[in-house]
Amino acid sequence: MIGYGFYKVEPNHHPFHLADPSISFPYTENETVTIKTPILMGLFVPAVIILIGAFALVPGSVAADGAKPSKSQIIRRKVREWNAGWLDLALALTAAWKSTQGLKDFIGKPRPDMLAPCNPDVSNIAAHVVGGPGQRLQGAAVLVDWTICQDQSDLVRDYKSD
Repeated sequence: MIGYGFYKVEPNHHPFHLADPSISFPYTENETVTIKTPILMGLFVPAVIILIGAFALVPGSVAADGAKPSKSQIIRRKVREWNAGWLDLALALTAAWKSTQGLKDFIGKPRPDMLAPCNPDVSNIAAHVVGGPGQRLQGAAVLVDWTICQDQSDLVRDYKSD
């Protein structure tokens, strides 16, 4: 719930310069790393490792009182370890998601490709200037607010890289 709340919060918007090369990368539909890769590497691979580890590596041949445990006790112990491992994985993934969403909202750094879908209104820069030495020096950089973007869709409005 906390991570979802962070996801819905309006992020912190920093002023930016229209000629900033760090936010001028082209927008690409097909990213180099697709969403399937982090899902596979962050969820499925650890889940399989936990499953294999719980059933292959957890010793079940030792009972608390030194007696030889029954087959059902061994299986119950391995299932309990497997369950605990998957619950820990779920806790780790939700904590990572919550922290990531919260930090993106608090920091509010623009995406590297923010200017491409933004389509800034360059004919009306003066209405969006919020600072920079260009207000006092001819030819110097001016900082503009995110409202200069003509396309204020979610891709531009939230500087998050979801």
